[in-house]
This record gives sequence, structure tokens and C-alpha cells, in this order.
Amino acid sequence: MKIKRLIRSCLRDTRNCIIKVFNLFPISDIILFESNPDFNDEGYWMCKKFLAEGMDQKYSIYWYLKDHNSKIPNGWNISCIYVKPQSLRQWITKYYVLHTAKCILDSCMFIPKRKKEQFRLFLHHGMPIKRIDKYIESMGDYDYVSIGSSFFSEYYERVGVPKEKQVAVGYSRNDQLRLAQNWINRIFQISNSNKVIMWMPTYRQHESSDTGCNVPIDTSNETGLPIIKTFEDALIVNQRLSENRELLVIKPHQSQDVQYLKIEELTNIKIISTKMLQENGIQLYSLLAEMDALITDYSSVYIDFLLTGKPIGLTIDDITIYEKEVGFAVNDYKKDIQGFYINDIKDFFEFLDRINIDPEFMKNIMHTAYLRFHDETEFTSSERLFRFIKDKANL
Repeated sequence: MKIKRLIRSCLRDTRNCIIKVFNLFPISDIILFESNPDFNDEGYWMCKKFLAEGMDQKYSIYWYLKDHNSKIPNGWNISCIYVKPQSLRQWITKYYVLHTAKCILDSCMFIPKRKKEQFRLFLHHGMPIKRIDKYIESMGDYDYVSIGSSFFSEYYERVGVPKEKQVAVGYSRNDQLRLAQNWINRIFQISNSNKVIMWMPTYRQHESSDTGCNVPIDTSNETGLPIIKTFEDALIVNQRLSENRELLVIKPHQSQDVQYLKIEELTNIKIISTKMLQENGIQLYSLLAEMDALITDYSSVYIDFLLTGKPIGLTIDDITIYEKEVGFAVNDYKKDIQGFYINDIKDFFEFLDRINIDPEFMKNIMHTAYLRFHDETEFTSSERLFRFIKDKANL
């Protein structure tokens, strides 16, 4: 055992010495993107914007991939490096790009600057309703952080992001919320549903056990969902949806440990996973644009969906334990996060019924919340953020 530990230690030291050699290389014309999952969310839309602006003609654009099976979107003139290289060539390319990229635009898995001359803007992946102080502590060296809205400026200052390093021009993914493309009918081939509702619960049990952001397992919960906690509940909800000619599409959080989700599809309840979106070449916010309403809880999608002006239901039956175990970035959830609060299945039914009868029944409430959170309301965040990066990174 001692010999094995010694060998591992020597290999690690040798590796670290070789990596330091990459510091000798000068900054190159390289732009590096990252997202989780690969080719998604803010990273996807900003990379698409960079390509549309012809930045690939001047710069080599790379994507930092976690999954070797991820496929580059059609027509994208980019290359890849890998979190876990599978060959010496991939290993060399990885560290060369990390140490010489002129511009780093990460959104989930932090890619700290290796050199002072590099420019890094953390694109982020949502305005924080949940507390993110421990997450931000691991960010590493950066130049700017995209915070979406000035509403959260004070919070970001409290968790260590100086105001002069904050960028509040909205998120590029939100630009897609005005561009419905009829993906739902293509995926599920549904023709008899009058209203389509997306349910996006945030994670209760994070797929990474070391995050410390987990709600204790409720062993009596058969489905793993809030509110609809038994299979019998699911059948009853499905019946109400059928009567209302409504379709409920459940999109689990990409960080949720799915072993705790047991919900099955029914005639009017469908499940859509991140993998399913990827296989169909669909971005989540392109799908979200088609929804007639949203159900969520403590997820930042609440803030984004406010731009549509459509109804939002909020499942808050576990708010006390969630606040205790995970915590909130907002000062007072019920004061700051306004919507149709769903405490039990009776409230769930009422929300479904009211959407069916009067889709605009929450118009005034949603407009008030929209004004609280959004500085950028013209669906031009991609353009504004692109211009900011181009200027600050001297591209």
C-alpha cells in the first residue's frame, strides 16, 4: 500500500510540474464556453450569438465538455476539450486551452482564470432564489459575474461579488421566451390539449452528495414530487387535467438525484428529461415559451417566466424544511416571490381549474412581480451581453 501511495504521489507531482509548463505559453485567440449539461442554457445561447456575429472567423471557439458523447450542434464551427481527457492529446489540448484562452465564459462548473491577462465572465445559470453563498465561494478568479437583475445586487455583494464586478443585463436564454415553435406537439403528438402547463420543481436531493443542499428523504412520499406524493394523487390529478383538457409536462431539475423520482407518465401527465431535450435538439427555454402556465417552487425559472406574463403556481408545502436545509437568497419568500401558492392538492386543483376558466386571472400579480425583478424587458439580453463582453475582453 505504501508503494502504491508513493507512486500516486510521484505521478501527481509530475503531472503538476508539467501543467506549470503551460503557463509559459502566451494568451491565444481562443474563446472557451461551458455549461451543465453540455451545450445548454446561457452558454449555448451566448455561443450561438458569438457564432452569429462571426467571432469564429477570428477566434478558435472551444467548449469544455463533461460528456464525451455530447454532440456539437449542427453548423457550429467549434472544437472541444474535456473535463476528463481520454488520451494524451486530449490532455495536452485541455491544459493548453485553459492556460491560453483569451476569454472564458462559464456558466455552471467554474473555470477560474490561470493568468491575469485572461478575461472571465461567469455567465451563471439563473437569478438566485435559493442561497448560493457556498457555491460562490468556489468561483475562483474572475472579472465579472452576470447576475441577471439589479434586484440581486445587494445579495451578491453580501456573498462576496463586488458591485463593480456585477453585470445586470438579463439572461440570453430569456430572449427565447417570446419565440414559441410548437415543440410540444412534435414531441408528444398531443392534439386534444387546450392548455399546456410546465412543472419544474427544483432539486430536493442534489445529484452531488457533497453540495450540502439536500432535503431529508420523506419515506412516505411515493413519487418524490411536492404536493402529488402518492400514485393515487397522480391518478386524481390526471383525471382533472383530462376534464380540463390540460397537459402537465414535468421537467425534473438537471441536478436532482433521479433515483428519488418515481412518477410515471399518464394520459395527461408527461415527463421530459434533459436527455430527451438533447436528443430532440431542443433548448429548454424554447420549450418553455410554448407554456400557458408554470408550476415551480424555489427555482430561478420563476423569475424568468415572469417575462411571459402568464400564471405561475408555487408549490410551497415544504417551504419550512427547505429554508432550514437549503436556505433562500431573498429576504422574505412570500413577500418577494408572488404567485399562486399551492400548499396542498386542493390548491393544486384550484390552480388548474382557474387556468382553464381564465388564463389571465393572475395578470396583475405577475406584472407587479415582473417589475420588481426585471431591468431588461425587451428580449435583447443576448445582444447587450455580447456587446459588454466584446468591449471588456477587447475581442
